[in-house]
This record gives sequence, C-alpha cells and structure tokens, in this order.
Amino acid sequence: MWVENSIRVFPVPLRPEDSEPIVDLQMLFNQVYDIAGYDMEIDYSREPIPPLSETDTIWADALLRDRALRD
Repeated sequence: MWVENSIRVFPVPLRPEDSEPIVDLQMLFNQVYDIAGYDMEIDYSREPIPPLSETDTIWADALLRDRALRD
C-alpha cells in the first residue's frame, strides 16, 4: 500500500500587527493541475524520464492505477 505525500500547510510571516495567512500549496497545485488539464496532456501509461527507482516505480504505478490513470 502506498502513502500519499502532500505538501504541508504553512503560515506566511508578516509584520507583527498582521495576521498570518495560511498557504495550502497542495490545494493550489491540485487546482492548477485540474484546471490546466494535465491529466489529458501527460501520458501516464509511459515510464517517466528519468526513470524512477524500483520502489518509487511500484508506488507510482499503484497511485496511477488507483486514480484510474493507468490500466
């Protein structure tokens, strides 16, 4: 079983009198990916260049199959 790694949410330090906004980069990346249609541009049936390690290849294959991006 694979474990999804996501980017942590973090505050942006500003001046002491300002409240710190919280940045959720993972959500932003996901939105850009969806809006840009990268799932339609990237051929997930092909192996990446450069190749992944054996462990990462197994993880990526399971992830892509789980998300129906690879048969």
